Amino acid sequence: MVKEYLVDGSSLALHWKVMGTADRTQYSPIPVTKRFQLHNGTQNQVKMIARPEDVVGFETPHSIHLKDYVNNETCRGWRDTSRTFGNFSDRGNKNFARPEPQVAAVFHYRLKSQREFVWKSCVRLRWGTLLHPNSTCGLETWSGTDFEDTAWQILKTRIPRYAVFDDWPDYG
Repeated sequence: MVKEYLVDGSSLALHWKVMGTADRTQYSPIPVTKRFQLHNGTQNQVKMIARPEDVVGFETPHSIHLKDYVNNETCRGWRDTSRTFGNFSDRGNKNFARPEPQVAAVFHYRLKSQREFVWKSCVRLRWGTLLHPNSTCGLETWSGTDFEDTAWQILKTRIPRYAVFDDWPDYG
């Protein structure tokens, strides 16, 4: 996929699907792709992949500055797989021009339980909460509304023995 879509001077902007807790409250030894299959839609937040020789610098852990091959100069800009400058946010981590995934999406299993969320947001602090430590502390996690089991189905196809977990009860 990378060779097909990642052309000179472009970046592969992978949209996120942040998976909810699916009302799970405790740990269970079942793969996360089986346990957490609910989300609230595709996010406009993206992770960028680019060829090292195209990178000028970094804006955030999510975005990069690329060389401008069209005008043959170095410039600040973000491009998606269309090679045109996208309507990205100032920090470059949100693609407003193309809000739906064009090539692929990253399934992000961030919220595995309310207990883990509290620990990460209030005790350990997530990267995003270091500057604003009270921004997520005290918030409730969300279960998710849209069912999506694509990651689980792919995992079972690639590693058939994982299908045994379809018969396991999840008491979490």
